[in-house]
Amino acid sequence: AGATCTGGIWVTTTGTLPVGTIGGTCTGFSAPAGATCTGGIWVTTALPVGTIGGTCTGFSAPADATCSGGIWVTTALPVGTIGGTCTGFSAPAGATCTGGIWVTTALPVGTIGGTCTGFSAPAGATCSGGIWVTTALPVGTLGGTCTGFSAPAGATCSGGIWVTSTPPVGTIGGSCTDGSTAPAGAACTGGIWVAICTPTAANNFCVTCTAPTPTPTGTGSCSALAGTIPMRTPGFAADPAPGKMYDAFGAQVSIPLAGYRHIGYAHSLQSIASMDMALNEATAVSSAAGGAITSFDVPSVSGAAVSSTNQFTVGIGNATLMDLGVDPVSGMSWGRWQGSWVTSNPAQGTVSVGAGSNLHWFALPTQTQAITLPITGTISYTLAGGTRPTDNNGTQGTLTSATLNANFSAQQVNVSVGVSMPASAGMTAVQLNAAANNVPILPGANFKTTTPTVTCTGCAAAATGVIGGQFSQGGMGAGVGYGLQNGTQLINGAAVFHR
Repeated sequence: AGATCTGGIWVTTTGTLPVGTIGGTCTGFSAPAGATCTGGIWVTTALPVGTIGGTCTGFSAPADATCSGGIWVTTALPVGTIGGTCTGFSAPAGATCTGGIWVTTALPVGTIGGTCTGFSAPAGATCSGGIWVTTALPVGTLGGTCTGFSAPAGATCSGGIWVTSTPPVGTIGGSCTDGSTAPAGAACTGGIWVAICTPTAANNFCVTCTAPTPTPTGTGSCSALAGTIPMRTPGFAADPAPGKMYDAFGAQVSIPLAGYRHIGYAHSLQSIASMDMALNEATAVSSAAGGAITSFDVPSVSGAAVSSTNQFTVGIGNATLMDLGVDPVSGMSWGRWQGSWVTSNPAQGTVSVGAGSNLHWFALPTQTQAITLPITGTISYTLAGGTRPTDNNGTQGTLTSATLNANFSAQQVNVSVGVSMPASAGMTAVQLNAAANNVPILPGANFKTTTPTVTCTGCAAAATGVIGGQFSQGGMGAGVGYGLQNGTQLINGAAVFHR
């Protein structure tokens, strides 16, 4: 009674209804000048049409839409969830859209850099990549920390790290630079996911722990969850002094400030099929594009090395780089210098070796800490690649097999190689297989045997050999070099493995 229809709403002339505002709700208000009620909101013809899932404020209703929780919705939109995104959803009961998230008055206010889920927006913040961010936060990087950064394109925060929508969960002891997310209780150290440890003065390794209260089963303590892989100095050796590491001969040497690199090399100078390890300051190693090594310092090129004192420099010289490869899992590389590579030292100057000679090598990436390995469990490694075996006449053969199995509980390895050589230069075709079991892992994370069991098809006499190798940080990869001798035929090669 006494009412007229104004702007689609029954009003009275008595002025008891207050005048509404453009963009405000129609309910309980009379029409402001020139306005009509559309979708429950006072609008004028000057207001643009809103979008489904967008804010109602300042917009007229899109076709078949109504304003729910401050968002234009249709009956086809599903009901959102408290703490979930507003976009594309209608308001759940008692919720409003704050910072792009459906919230209720019961939700606590989130923190800048914290998760959006279950929190209302802090002042001036919006939800980006599942994290409350402000316009002042820089954009994070994939694989970097979420804290204090907004989400890079297409990324979400998982395990405190910005990742893409399909990252795998990493493994303790595995690479943390491959886009994987952190496994429980782990942090990225030296490119490897390692258990979070609290070292003691006497030990700097993580021991096995039991959840929920970590209880060490050996010396030291850690905050890792049960099931993590303990790491420590290889070969059951005492930890090196601070700033020190073990070389391939078991001596403690200083860790260079610029880091260091392990390089394995196999050749047949001095009528010996040899394999040795070199420990270089990173700055002493020369390299080329693609991870190729072009020179490094070595303990010996004239027989078995007996110390890590650098006696010679070897370089590619006029040789040709062959068989170059890089393992993306461990970061290790391998290759072969074919032809006139060179050796030099102050006493003899630079000497070029024979044109038919080959030097096979593998190299670890630069390290800045002493290498630690697991102290429990067994791992069967996968062959990543290697060089084609060659003999002292320059003949190329085929690496027919290569295996590496580590028993870290016993700090031993089983290693084998198989080589096929064609007939050439007065030599018959041969197939050699060399294997050694229970070879000790030494404190420098290396191993070597001069007495592998060598079987040969086609050899005129009993064949002999040498096999040696070097693990990378955390046992993520390993390089193996070998030398096999069939009478006067000397055969060398190198291979790289990863977990």
